[in-house]
Amino acid sequence: MIVSDNTAPEVTCNDITVQLDANGVATITVDDINGGATDNCGTIDTMFISQETFNCDNVGENQVTLTAIDECGNEATCTATVTVEEGDADCGFDPFKANDDILTLIYCPGETVSGELDLFANDEGFTRENVSFTILTDLPNGVSATDGNLIYVNEEPTEAVITFTYSVCHTVNTENCDTAEVTIVVLLDTDCDGVPNNDDIDDDDDGILDIIEEENALDQTSLDSDGDGIVDRLDIDSDNDGIVDNIEWQSTIAEDGEYDYILPLGIDSNGDGWDDAYDPTSNGITYEPWDMDLDGTPDYLDTDTDSEGEDDNVEGWDEFPNDSIADVSFIGSDADGDGLDDAYDTYNTTTEGWTRGQNAIGSNAYLQDTDADGVRDWRDAVDDRTPPEQFACGEPVIPNAFSPNQDGYNDYFKIMIYCTGDQGGSDERVLGDDFNDARIEIFNRWGNLVYEQERYGNESYWGDVDAWWDGSSMHDMQLGDNQLPTATYYYILYFNDGSREPITGFVFLNN
Repeated sequence: MIVSDNTAPEVTCNDITVQLDANGVATITVDDINGGATDNCGTIDTMFISQETFNCDNVGENQVTLTAIDECGNEATCTATVTVEEGDADCGFDPFKANDDILTLIYCPGETVSGELDLFANDEGFTRENVSFTILTDLPNGVSATDGNLIYVNEEPTEAVITFTYSVCHTVNTENCDTAEVTIVVLLDTDCDGVPNNDDIDDDDDGILDIIEEENALDQTSLDSDGDGIVDRLDIDSDNDGIVDNIEWQSTIAEDGEYDYILPLGIDSNGDGWDDAYDPTSNGITYEPWDMDLDGTPDYLDTDTDSEGEDDNVEGWDEFPNDSIADVSFIGSDADGDGLDDAYDTYNTTTEGWTRGQNAIGSNAYLQDTDADGVRDWRDAVDDRTPPEQFACGEPVIPNAFSPNQDGYNDYFKIMIYCTGDQGGSDERVLGDDFNDARIEIFNRWGNLVYEQERYGNESYWGDVDAWWDGSSMHDMQLGDNQLPTATYYYILYFNDGSREPITGFVFLNN
């Protein structure tokens, strides 16, 4: 009986890495990649590999075949990956050089900040085809980086410096690696003129240099003169009077200045953040902020610029009827965070975006000149406006009779106060306007209390009907329909103001 062996042996391979020696050579044997070989009928007779010697041409991954033959001539193969590294040899590979990267981004208030950067653009010795890219540290929020391309997006940015590290390695010669650090600098540009605050010498675009606004700040600790939480160099209305700083720091010729008011141009030729209209290096005009009343506080920080006792937020906003009452009043909200109250702000950057030179003048203050002498009221200590009329009021006038017959005349026991103005005017007031806690008691001729009322004559409390006695009784003495008979009644009127004594008297009720 003859037994034949037709079954191939089983063989496995191991992947290995080798390095070239100083002569540029590396050798391997069967044992280096043999992961084990067996045969069903006996032993392996012969084993050999397809490649034993490697040089610089083989740097990288190489496929090497291991062949195993048993005693019966059956053959099996497996393949190993042999990675060859440059090692001590000089194969002429350029070393990878990864250089540090800096991405500087500038954002305007309320806007999304975004930017892109090719991290490989300044690196050396490789192309995208022969390099592997690895992030070595956690990526900051908003950062993505793939294949050397960096993207940063943040919808709610703040000023920040963020970093991460990456490595690049040759895809073949894996020892050829380098690392670099990426820095993303996010800078605020408050006036959105393209110049970040740390480089901008006029951060709020009002024409006053930041260094001057800081030197003049009334609170040298916070540098926030009006206490609204916005430092003066970022505040376009540093005294909260509704008149923007750009107007208040400037003079006019009629107001004893050398120049009239100069509008911003919205141009910054030298990129320093200072509008050309005021920058002397661009033939602009500037001078010390104006101080109309010479009290040492410049007008843009002075709430009473002319020192006449009436605040600028009234005098600058009192066009009609010019009565020392502001036509527009502070409401305490500032949607775009520029320091100008929304009641006065005509340029909301959150809805209108940013146009250079516009936000700093975005107020509709009337700045009227009542006496037409060229000096606007908020700067004019004598503006010749007609003062509000002052009224002198007499004693309460108490009628001695009334007839509640609903004919529209003298239907109620109504107590009036008459006032005369110093400019010829007159005013009629009811008792409750001046004595809102007055009280009245009404008695008949037998001394019985027939009517009493707290807050008598206070029409704001009772209304214009129920505030007054209409001849009805609060008790059981009426003729019918609660009406008292025609007679003379006695009253006591208590003012309850802490100073006046009660008034007593008689009133005839004609029913």
